[in-house]
Amino acid sequence: MNHLTKWLMKDQEEAVTRNQRKSMMMSAAALQIQDLEEEDSQWGGSSKGRSYTARNRKIMDQRLKALYFTDPCRMIHDVANYDPYFVQGRDATGRVGLSTEQKLTCAMRQLAYGVTVDFFDDYMDIAESTAIEILEHFTRAIWNVYHEHYLRRPTSADLRRLLDKAAERGFPGMIGSLDCMHWQWKNCPTGWGGQYTSYKGKPTIILEAVASYDTWIWHAYFGLPGSLNDINVLGQSPLFNDVARGETPQVSYEVQNRHYGQCYYLVDDIYPKWASFVQAIKNLRTSQTKHFTRMQEAYRKDVERAFVILQARWAIIRGPARGWSKENLQFIMMTCIILHNMIVEDEHDEDAAEPFDPNDIPTIPKRHTYMTESLIKTPLLIAIQTG
Repeated sequence: MNHLTKWLMKDQEEAVTRNQRKSMMMSAAALQIQDLEEEDSQWGGSSKGRSYTARNRKIMDQRLKALYFTDPCRMIHDVANYDPYFVQGRDATGRVGLSTEQKLTCAMRQLAYGVTVDFFDDYMDIAESTAIEILEHFTRAIWNVYHEHYLRRPTSADLRRLLDKAAERGFPGMIGSLDCMHWQWKNCPTGWGGQYTSYKGKPTIILEAVASYDTWIWHAYFGLPGSLNDINVLGQSPLFNDVARGETPQVSYEVQNRHYGQCYYLVDDIYPKWASFVQAIKNLRTSQTKHFTRMQEAYRKDVERAFVILQARWAIIRGPARGWSKENLQFIMMTCIILHNMIVEDEHDEDAAEPFDPNDIPTIPKRHTYMTESLIKTPLLIAIQTG
């Protein structure tokens, strides 16, 4: 009997010890799980421990429409029809999301003012990640909806207008000026730093453009690294693809009884001496060559003036690019150029612009005959006489 009692007591003590060990192990596991949850809560989206910011989107939407959207806007209709992202919807909780006007205002303010995305959380109750997403959708929508019209090659009506204006300025056959611009890339990947570093010592991306007298940008080629010069960019540019395919517009004009059938651009001295480029004269020996060089340098500033206006209107390309993706930067640049051409078209001094026809192929404009009566009106004749 005594042996049985001792065995039972010993078994009881062992059971208590086992239970204590299990309790200690479960407590340690619970503590470890709690530590892991606390670590995950620092990065875990809407997990416990993340603060919630109340945003009154409805009141902001009403105030925005009352201030800026009293008249119908064509861009809102076009962008919303192309991308359903801009159509106002509801989130998973049934709450009404951002309106089309709020999204477009957010994107336009990023382009026009170049502000950081966290600015919109205080001003428009739009989160930082949402502002970045809106800009990406907006730039792609603008490109796909409008690039065929606002980045088109000149139609017959455009070509006649450009040639008439060029003849008035003393450069018959000139359709624009060509040059390049650098956009600094602040967040350029380290591995690409050497390739994109320009002569200024900072990573940049190059824009090649052709602009006319009214600062309309007819040609835009963006994306090449800043280590290239204008000749290297020209070698990769699609500017003369139409010439290679034999699809150039046919023109006809005369200078001092000599017939010409090819348009040209005004360029600086770095470009090659091609028939499509007219450069300034280096050796200024006579008053005529001085006058021609002065006029050429003055009218060649059209493209540089377009660059200044483009950067003044869209501050996002005036300052360093903060994006990480080169593709996103390309869409941003092209969007700014398209919107710039929209403004130029809206402010154009013509009484009635001809409707754009994508199937309209440039034809031969009216023939001009230019005489040497005045040096002020015919500086191109000086280059022909002295060249």
